[in-house]
Amino acid sequence: MSKSSCIRKSGIGAIGNITWGSHISHIYSSKDEFIEVLSSFVNEGLSNNELCIFIYSSDMERQEIIDAFSQKNANIKAFLSSGQLIIVPHTEWYIKDGRFDAQTVSERWSQLIKQALNGGFDGVRAVGDTCWLHEYTQEFSEYERKLGGLIFDLPVTVICAYDMNSIDIEEFSDIIRNHSINLMENNHEPHILRNAPGIFRQKKRYFGMAKAGMRQKENIFAEILDNLAEGIYLIDYKSKECIYSEEWAKLLGFDGLSPEALFAKTNERVIPEDLAEAADKLETAAVNKQTKIDCEFRIKDKDGRTLWIRQQGLLVYDSHGMLSKGYGSFFDITERKQYENRINRQNMILRSINHIYERSVSCKTVQVLIRNCLNIVETMTESNISFIGVVGKDGLLRDIAARDSAVEVCKMYDASGYHQLPVNDGIVKLCGSVMKQGKSILSNNPCEYFDSETFKDHPDITSFLGVPVILDGKVKGIIAAANRDGGFSGENQEILEALAPTIIEVILYKKLKEECSNNETVLKTIIESTDDPIFLKDKENRLVLVNSAAALTAGKPVDQILGKDGSGFFSSPGEKPEDGTKSAVRFDVSEETEETIQTPQGLRTFLTKKTPWYDQKGNAAGSISIARDITARLKMERELRNIAGELDRRNKQITNYFINLSHEFKTPVSVMLVSIDMIENYVKMSTNGQYLDKITEKVIAVKQNAYRLTKLINNLLDIAKLNSGTMEPNYVKKDVVAVLKNLVKLLIDFCSEKCVSIRFISKIKTFEMPVDIMMLDRIMLNLISNALKYTGKGGQITIKFKVVDDKALISVKDNGEGIPDDKKDVIFDRFGQANTMLGWTEGTGLGLTLTKSLVEMMKGRIWFESKQGAGSEFFVELPVFDHIEMKTLDISKMMLDQRILMEFSDIV
Repeated sequence: MSKSSCIRKSGIGAIGNITWGSHISHIYSSKDEFIEVLSSFVNEGLSNNELCIFIYSSDMERQEIIDAFSQKNANIKAFLSSGQLIIVPHTEWYIKDGRFDAQTVSERWSQLIKQALNGGFDGVRAVGDTCWLHEYTQEFSEYERKLGGLIFDLPVTVICAYDMNSIDIEEFSDIIRNHSINLMENNHEPHILRNAPGIFRQKKRYFGMAKAGMRQKENIFAEILDNLAEGIYLIDYKSKECIYSEEWAKLLGFDGLSPEALFAKTNERVIPEDLAEAADKLETAAVNKQTKIDCEFRIKDKDGRTLWIRQQGLLVYDSHGMLSKGYGSFFDITERKQYENRINRQNMILRSINHIYERSVSCKTVQVLIRNCLNIVETMTESNISFIGVVGKDGLLRDIAARDSAVEVCKMYDASGYHQLPVNDGIVKLCGSVMKQGKSILSNNPCEYFDSETFKDHPDITSFLGVPVILDGKVKGIIAAANRDGGFSGENQEILEALAPTIIEVILYKKLKEECSNNETVLKTIIESTDDPIFLKDKENRLVLVNSAAALTAGKPVDQILGKDGSGFFSSPGEKPEDGTKSAVRFDVSEETEETIQTPQGLRTFLTKKTPWYDQKGNAAGSISIARDITARLKMERELRNIAGELDRRNKQITNYFINLSHEFKTPVSVMLVSIDMIENYVKMSTNGQYLDKITEKVIAVKQNAYRLTKLINNLLDIAKLNSGTMEPNYVKKDVVAVLKNLVKLLIDFCSEKCVSIRFISKIKTFEMPVDIMMLDRIMLNLISNALKYTGKGGQITIKFKVVDDKALISVKDNGEGIPDDKKDVIFDRFGQANTMLGWTEGTGLGLTLTKSLVEMMKGRIWFESKQGAGSEFFVELPVFDHIEMKTLDISKMMLDQRILMEFSDIV
């Protein structure tokens, strides 16, 4: 049923307002009258949001009807286009397979009503012209009789139009009986049929009957009127007498009464307050000399039932202007009033349901919503106690909330959430019975309804109404009210049964929504708190969710990313993006990929896990991706691989180093042992010093190899001191030019033995500076030793000195074999070895490592330039300190000679 008011405007002045379910006949005498009345009726429906249908007969044209309607409403074509107005011939509505089919027509009415309500219209307003039904008169009359009963409870109003010139007396009788309102022309104006004289005059004029036959027909009309549901009355207000039509008098139990008794009895039967109101209206009408009376009142019938009556009639005044008589019709409107009450109650329920839904949206918490629902339950049932409960997963009744504004029965449960209820509570016992029986319980004496012994502790519960909410055949919740003044009625039960499902639904929904909101907040917090980019794509590859980390990676705000195509999101630069979303959706699988993308922080590599997400039906709806930035990890892995490679290389170098070191120790030791053995033999064989030269040669060999071992041991010890930090420079102020010149002078003979020349070049004659002479000697001897070692016969070694930017620069240059390119990076490495000669490896590689450390210890730096096959040049740059602590050391010439012999001991 429509939520709109059941009171509708008819658009016809003679009728006024009507209700849904009105079934009206219009008996017309001309086409103009037909068009005038019915176009007004239809136009009013269009103005009041009703779907209107006009069913016309073959004696009219569609365009003729449209033109006539357009005179009343200029927007008729718009209504036709929108579908609110339907104009259809009777052949398409009433006729099927060449005959009238009542079943088909009923189905069409049902479909039309559904169409109207689904389309947002209040109901249906219909007009049907019946000029076509001559051969179906009996079937149509039976159909109309049933139609009047069927549409009573439906949002429909119907006018059936009849041509006065085409109906006979019997048809007229059927028309009057089958319609709740009958409209007929009187003095060229439409009027509701009210009294026999008027009807007789109209019928006499329209049928043009012969005077002889008129009496017979008038008797027939009188009989018809006596049998009408509407009552015809005549009242003499002066003599207080009245006359009713026969059937009406029988309905009220007044048949056989005199006019005086009938008048008095009527006043006795009318409900007192309604009688007083009717008397006031009559008095006001008489004072104002009104000629019409229209009022409603209640009256008891012969069986004591209360009927609602509508009185419509005319008032007659005497020559003195005093109210004399009145005549007209009584209409039994009891069913209409009941229908109106039912509609009003339904509207009230609907408003309450709407209010509940509105509260479910506006209330911020479940607790506030529950309190509002409790208010509605108490207001709608006029009760003092209210209870809302649900059935838990364990099958036990749990309360959401309860309230008692009068006594202390339920006040302890004025809370939200699920709580186990005490078994000795009266409301709980009553609600438990509702849950067990699965149906509503209404009791205005709970102590009688339940076992008095069981319920004796709850005398304050004077009345109870409980309604179960049943879903899928199981009780899911209970709404209850108690202690209504005067007890509960069936109407209270109907109201609560209508409200209960909605209340339980919105509370559970609100509770679920609140839980989801809390979960959503937690989920959002988790998503936003992670540094990993997270993004969701739908099936169209649009981004529907991204977190701040993803937006930061993309270099755009979140609002500029959402809803955009995600094809290029997280794709390698310069490559066609892999459509991970479609892959995940299509194959319903997860996948893990590495992607290198351009971010505001530069190129970053991500490990992206893509997984399908699903809709409520279980269908893949898109993909969710979590990207972990593994740039640092990959860098670390690369570094670890490099370190591993370097360690492997170092291990090999160390292995080779120790092999070489053992060789370096073993060779001089072996030479020394052999030499000692030979010395012993020479001593044994010698007489008169004949083997003295041989012995001297072997002693020199032993001494040279002893120096060689001493140099190796000293290098190892010095490196150990450097590593432990126990070695430091001992600065003395010396003429560096003189020191270098003297060193070269001492090495000239030694180099000559190797057929290599050595020279010193300096434009500066003298230059004093703080220097550790021991360290400087070690540095220079090592560099010159290396140069001599790798310079062939006829080669040259050049030592240069100059001062550049307050720094002393010393260089050692040779034209030997040079350093291979693959050894240049490891030349200063402790385990590096640059020797390229075949068949043997000379030296441990510790010399240049120690040299570099000694240079750096004096705050200097060392580098070289070399080209294989063209020689090498080493540069030592030492700072010239202005202020530094000096120590007094005297390095004797003998000591330098010994160091020379030691440094050059491994050069054969």
